[in-house]
Amino acid sequence: MLSHWKQICLSAAVCLSLQAAQAQEFVWWEGENPSKTNFPKTSEFAPANQEQADKLSGNAWLSGSGKYADGEKKLFAKYTVNVPSDGTYQLWSRKFWKHGPFKWRFNNDEWQFITRDISLAQNVSLRKHLTSSWVFMKDVTLTKGEHTFELELTDEVSKTACFDNFLLFKGSFVPNGKLKPGEKTGDVIDDSFFAWEPTPDPLTDESVFDLRHLNEPSAGHKGFAKRKGNGFVTGDGKDLRFWMVQLGFTGNDSSIQRWARRLAKYGVNLGRVQLSAFFASHKSGDDATFEKRLERLHFHVAEMKKQGIYTYLGHLYWHTHTTINDDVFPGFGKGKGNKPVALLFFSEIFQDYYIEYAKRIMTAKNPYTGMSLAEDPAVAFFEIQNESGVLFWPFKPQSFPEAELAIVETKFAEFLTKKHGSIETAVASWGDNP
Repeated sequence: MLSHWKQICLSAAVCLSLQAAQAQEFVWWEGENPSKTNFPKTSEFAPANQEQADKLSGNAWLSGSGKYADGEKKLFAKYTVNVPSDGTYQLWSRKFWKHGPFKWRFNNDEWQFITRDISLAQNVSLRKHLTSSWVFMKDVTLTKGEHTFELELTDEVSKTACFDNFLLFKGSFVPNGKLKPGEKTGDVIDDSFFAWEPTPDPLTDESVFDLRHLNEPSAGHKGFAKRKGNGFVTGDGKDLRFWMVQLGFTGNDSSIQRWARRLAKYGVNLGRVQLSAFFASHKSGDDATFEKRLERLHFHVAEMKKQGIYTYLGHLYWHTHTTINDDVFPGFGKGKGNKPVALLFFSEIFQDYYIEYAKRIMTAKNPYTGMSLAEDPAVAFFEIQNESGVLFWPFKPQSFPEAELAIVETKFAEFLTKKHGSIETAVASWGDNP
């Protein structure tokens, strides 16, 4: 019986794979095979053994390492690409993590830039501290025929970069390691199993398993979600339960749209996004980065809203991820001295700074919805902070610097003086073991 069921499933999988392969149109070229380059033939980031090589397309990649010498030209590579038909393609690169920011172009078009704040679609580890990651570059419109593709590193100091391959794909590409669109690994534990490698879900409305109808036509279409007792209701008073997932928001348009539709299909109606990166760019005065991230957040909220998915804004980790320095608040620096775990509770100055940051996010007009995030009923929650309760991290003095400890102790001394009349009276009242 098992054998018969396995045969049916395998036959179905083969048919689906063939249909998908026939429907997909793409161009794939290897990074290590440029028509012209000044990259070295090998570098310290080349695969060290066959196991590492097997994780790369073509078992190799174009790589460089070290720093530029005075007057040395930037590393570059050129390729000849044959496009099978006119159309718009997604352009992807599989490269070494965020290292090697670069500019690229087809033919003599305007240069496009891939910076270190790119979103990584997938990571595969070759060895410790060496990973390959898929990166979406842009949607490009090309004519049928031969085109020149070129790239050049833009880092002024480091020439560390690795490029495994590049891909032009018609449709929405879902990365899967070194596999080309339509390819499968066929990996199984033993003969009693078959490889479960379904093709990417086309997300058509004809699917027999689609929970999109359980979500609202658009998130908050009848107004803001509200609390009712121990639960929630929609804007028109209907019971509302949330099934939430953690989400990123820095992907390209088509990937965000695809994920929004896919999550709605599986019944998700709330996505929580992390704002730590916003605080980092706001505190540093990097307005360009802040605005770029805000645009992606706006697009994310708008697309999730279309699929009936509310947004939960938050995830500020004061004790781990969201750190500050002396430019933001006096007395903060490296190591444990950059974690403002207690400031939000005890410093009015920092509270005002936080409110300024929150207003900047919440009051900016979303060009995709025509309203700010504060006005948008699709934004269900705004989390002030994550995990740092008054009796949690703020009372672990070893976790923060003297400048922060002094604020906490001063506030506590003021409380004791108000309650007991003086510190001496408080000590006498509490005894030797307060």
